[in-house]
Amino acid sequence: MEYQEDNKNYQIYLEERKLYIDIERESTNFLDKAILSISTGAFGISLIFMKQFNPIKPHTLTLLVFSWILLLISILSMLGSYFLNIKACRYGRTILDRYFEDIEKARTACNPYKCASQLAAVSSIILFVIGIILLALFCLKNII
Repeated sequence: MEYQEDNKNYQIYLEERKLYIDIERESTNFLDKAILSISTGAFGISLIFMKQFNPIKPHTLTLLVFSWILLLISILSMLGSYFLNIKACRYGRTILDRYFEDIEKARTACNPYKCASQLAAVSSIILFVIGIILLALFCLKNII
């Protein structure tokens, strides 16, 4: 009887854990797509802004150029993160297959693609935020 109760609790635990993993995956995908969309949109907005507020104050062009560079690198980092995430999943399956008999060894095995994917995603977010701040400063300095 006790074994059945332990097994039932373990199954509930596994279901809850899987739910949290699924929610985390969905949230990550949403965030990645949002960063990509907003970064791309920021380029478009900055081009429209340049067209509307001509002439641009020359001393603010540096802000615009740096914001474009950071937003571009942010987009490329996010795309790289997608690619590295695919590689991480493939490599993770290889690790699981290799250590099928020793699941703990599989869980602790190094997956360099996973770390690289996470680094690219975090870098993308940081670069995006800085790029948007610079773009906002460029806009404000040209409006005022």
